[in-house]
Amino acid sequence: MIFLRRINGNSMQPTLLSGDYIVALKYYFKPICAGDIVIVNHPQYNEIIKRVKHIDNQGNYWLIGDGADSLSTAKMGAICPAQILGKLYWRIPAKTTS
Repeated sequence: MIFLRRINGNSMQPTLLSGDYIVALKYYFKPICAGDIVIVNHPQYNEIIKRVKHIDNQGNYWLIGDGADSLSTAKMGAICPAQILGKLYWRIPAKTTS
């Protein structure tokens, strides 16, 4: 499955800017590792795009945003593998006007 999402907000700056698009894949070629960016179906915050901070011994993912405006890892809590919708494959920068 392929996901196309538009970034809305500053929580992943400077990596992903508001207005950028991302393409994510549900079935990725390599396992998800710390440092990967994923789309998650979060029970409290709905669909969010964050970076994997680490994976615990139970196989749960702990996320972090790149920007200062991001939710804390503690507030997001542990994410089980079933909540991960896709892994970032490609970023399409927002069109800027001069």
